[in-house]
Amino acid sequence: MKRLVQSVGAVIPIYNPSEEFASVLMALERQTYPISQVIVIDSSPKTDVRNHHKLVEDYCGNLKYLFWHILPEEFDHGKTRNLGASKLIDEDAVLFLTQDGIMSEDCVEKLVDFMNKNTLAGVYARQLARKGASELEVIERRLTYSSTSRINVDSPRMIDDVLLSNVCSIIRIDALKAVGGFPIKIITAEDIVIANKLLVSGYNTGYCAEATVRHSHMLSFVGTVKRYFDTGVMHTEWKDKIPFNTARVKGIKLVKDEVLHIIKNRPTELGTLLLSVLGKTIGYSLGRKSSLLSVNIKRKLSQNIGFWR
Repeated sequence: MKRLVQSVGAVIPIYNPSEEFASVLMALERQTYPISQVIVIDSSPKTDVRNHHKLVEDYCGNLKYLFWHILPEEFDHGKTRNLGASKLIDEDAVLFLTQDGIMSEDCVEKLVDFMNKNTLAGVYARQLARKGASELEVIERRLTYSSTSRINVDSPRMIDDVLLSNVCSIIRIDALKAVGGFPIKIITAEDIVIANKLLVSGYNTGYCAEATVRHSHMLSFVGTVKRYFDTGVMHTEWKDKIPFNTARVKGIKLVKDEVLHIIKNRPTELGTLLLSVLGKTIGYSLGRKSSLLSVNIKRKLSQNIGFWR
């Protein structure tokens, strides 16, 4: 940890990415901090791989890249990211991105500066709503991602301590290896697990509010249920190791703040918000009780169908 982070490589898992992925690659190529190489791991069906490879070739610009294809059934949120990081041989740190997170041009530079200044093993960026987003997306991001940076030390006591969103985060490779990497099989929220592993191993992590990435979703009711079903499953499986007890209190406060904001500023979106809250509640509750459900039902309720193979 005494050595400053100087060389950074990027890892991006993709699956049937939309056209937005081109903007992700262009933003990566335009960074004010040099990216040594980009590892793209595609778990899409083989019929689509050639088009995705061409997209990477066209939009990575002058960046060195490695395009790697795995079968859809081989994908895992943790294992696949470990695979990507293992391809970085000479780098000090790995930048984890998703296929729909578009960084500001100085995002990586600010993350690295914050990391080195505070001797951190991992750091993540502030998420802003995508351009053209609904009011609900805007307020969710504003309430979830503070304008104030923070540093996490010692064993985690609350859910905020273990946030390290890999929509856009940087982790030192030596620290990643020292804690055994991401979990090999996990349904979702692998970034929470790695943040927890780093903290309990004596490393510090942080959140840099000055580094920004545009990323938000407007999920359908079904999509919301599926997303929060997976979250409920993950919280149940890892409840003995991670302080999820504070997540419920934070969630309730977030909903109250969202309702007040929407009523005051965009009352026409109140129905959408209530439907979203209902979907989250149903999905999360079912996820917490997933042990009572058959595998077929769990596959229907889950975003990560491959987890149930």
